[in-house]
Amino acid sequence: FKCEYTTSFITYHNDSLWVGTFNSDPKLNGVLTQYCISHERGVQCLQSNKVIFIPPHANGATFVDVNDETYLAITTSYGRNNDSSLYFYSVSDTLDKYIYYREYKVLTLPPMAEEICLDGDNIYFLFESAATAYSNVEDNKCENIVNTVRIDNAKELLYTR
Repeated sequence: FKCEYTTSFITYHNDSLWVGTFNSDPKLNGVLTQYCISHERGVQCLQSNKVIFIPPHANGATFVDVNDETYLAITTSYGRNNDSSLYFYSVSDTLDKYIYYREYKVLTLPPMAEEICLDGDNIYFLFESAATAYSNVEDNKCENIVNTVRIDNAKELLYTR
């Protein structure tokens, strides 16, 4: 299936596939596009539906449903020794093609945060800093290597200061 934008990461929420774009230009947003999944004559199809503009340097996304609220969590990182960020946005669905959100909270993570996913109350983070290309290069290696999967409680991250 051909996507409208460059594909960098993927997540699933409410019967839809969400495909995100990493943008290396700090002045330009990335894009997270919703694709509705359908079946036509036995063939699975994806139909572009809605778009969310997300921060540049986005590497992963997941949705967190708490009570009647939906939050979008996005990891961003760029550079081997720059802190990563975890953004939480409160998402409001609209009738047009775009979904609007407001920033709810931003947290600092170690460098090179990549993928993020949710399973129940647990949110999982994967860091690229342990990859050989970044951890074994003497002249430009990541100084804060995370070689484990980080697990946190999503609600605690959302509601604690």
